[in-house]
Amino acid sequence: MQEDITHLYSQWSFMHDDQIQAMEVKDPSWRARNNMHLVKSSPALSLLDPLTVECSSLKRLDYDYFGSGLIDVVSSALADFLRPHVHAEFIPITVLHNGQVYNERPLLLMHLLDQFPAMDLEKSNYTEWAEAAGGGIDRVEKLVLNGQAIGSSSAFVLDEIPLLCVRNDLAEALRNAGFNGLKFKPLNTCQNIRPN
Repeated sequence: MQEDITHLYSQWSFMHDDQIQAMEVKDPSWRARNNMHLVKSSPALSLLDPLTVECSSLKRLDYDYFGSGLIDVVSSALADFLRPHVHAEFIPITVLHNGQVYNERPLLLMHLLDQFPAMDLEKSNYTEWAEAAGGGIDRVEKLVLNGQAIGSSSAFVLDEIPLLCVRNDLAEALRNAGFNGLKFKPLNTCQNIRPN
């Protein structure tokens, strides 16, 4: 089961320092007002404030996937491909490049609705924040999943840490379809994972 799951992250996640920021949310308070809706497994479309992001790299806008924290941005082509495979909603956003609205192709916020408490807390190795600091997981050294919690979901987010996971067959289909900006790492090789 564990070998069948891959961690999905943006190809830009671990590039040069000047490229780490995939995008900037224009309203600094947007995350504080809306992240609570993105970490729930219920539809958020009617709850979210409109999202406007600035993307400084035109090349990045050619990618089918990029993200920042809990915000996963996908091209409309990738959204169309994913719709029959994942339980998600795709929410239109406004993208700016150099202060101008980017209209070359629509980009969407992907909100995965499959979110499970699937981290096996007995078999995983992790550290927690002190209760005085709010508690919760600080760092995961070794991640082990509870397969029963996941069921047959093809893509999901862990409740314990905001980690986007996909089954290997979907990851392979995405690779074969030629979508760019996606990077996959086998979950059993993930170490030192820190929540965003």
